Amino acid sequence: MLFMGISTIWFLYNFKNENIADFESVKRYMLMGFLIIGLGAMIYVRDFLAVRGLAVFVMLLAHTMVESARWAETPWRLVIIVLAYTYVLCGIVWTIQPYRLRDWFHWASASPKRFQSLVFGRLAFGVLLIVLGLTAYRGQ
Repeated sequence: MLFMGISTIWFLYNFKNENIADFESVKRYMLMGFLIIGLGAMIYVRDFLAVRGLAVFVMLLAHTMVESARWAETPWRLVIIVLAYTYVLCGIVWTIQPYRLRDWFHWASASPKRFQSLVFGRLAFGVLLIVLGLTAYRGQ
């Protein structure tokens, strides 16, 4: 419920600040409709609500990443964009088939060696992002 609530508020904030001239006359009604959908999902859709809320949260995070990378004048911005689109794909899969996240956790933790290799892979990618943030994105 926490992720769905945060995601609903974040989506409404993004939508309110978006400049869409075609929808300007009905923007208030759309905001109310999206609020009702978000609250309705929290009340009536209890199956895998945390995973679905995480899926929306991850897709909103991807939106923010792509918007930030847009202004970086470096070819390394593709790393952020590929990561963002990976988040979008995960969000789509988790929304449609939320049990896939549970299955992935089960697969990732099936053996200690697999888990360690996944952890070190993500750690290496995190170090790459830190290095990029300190070098390629410096002053952006």
